[in-house]
Amino acid sequence: MKTTNLTSITAVKFRLILGVLMSVVIILMLGLFFFGYRHMQSVGEETAKRQADATASEDSIGTLQRLQIQLATLDGLNEKLRNLRSSNTLPQFDTERSLRTITTQLGLGVRDVAFIDGESGASSGTGSTTPGSTTPAASTRSSKISFQFSRPLSYAELIRFLDAVETSTPKLTLEGISLPTGSTRDSIEPGTLTLELATN
Repeated sequence: MKTTNLTSITAVKFRLILGVLMSVVIILMLGLFFFGYRHMQSVGEETAKRQADATASEDSIGTLQRLQIQLATLDGLNEKLRNLRSSNTLPQFDTERSLRTITTQLGLGVRDVAFIDGESGASSGTGSTTPGSTTPAASTRSSKISFQFSRPLSYAELIRFLDAVETSTPKLTLEGISLPTGSTRDSIEPGTLTLELATN
């Protein structure tokens, strides 16, 4: 009888121990599951953050590349401006600017403003050639332009214009002006005139 009781007690204790061990294992498994879940969640958040940082970095690189392209474009524009400043036609721009300043102040309008080459005397951009030549004439640093008034002038307007040209800074020279036949005191059409910066 004693042996049976001891065996019965041992079986009860074994079941209790087994139940406790299973409970501990289940608790450990649950703990590991939640710990793993939290770890994976933190890893996911870190991954998302790094991906966002990488995207922002790519955007920054793209922005820098665009800025580099814009700077290269600006460098090209600066080079063009430098070439323009050293261009043979630059004095003609000065002459035209002076002409438009004077005519604006006097309330006059001009039209058909054209640059004139220094040696050939032809309007620039026309591709004119000298007689017997097959190549365009070489131009020099000319300051000449040709122009016409947009309407007939009165004698008083013409005198004021001539005085403004004579007293302008920089000094200007007007070539080939004459009073055409049929002009009246209130209606003078000088036709095409040539204006240039004075050399002395």
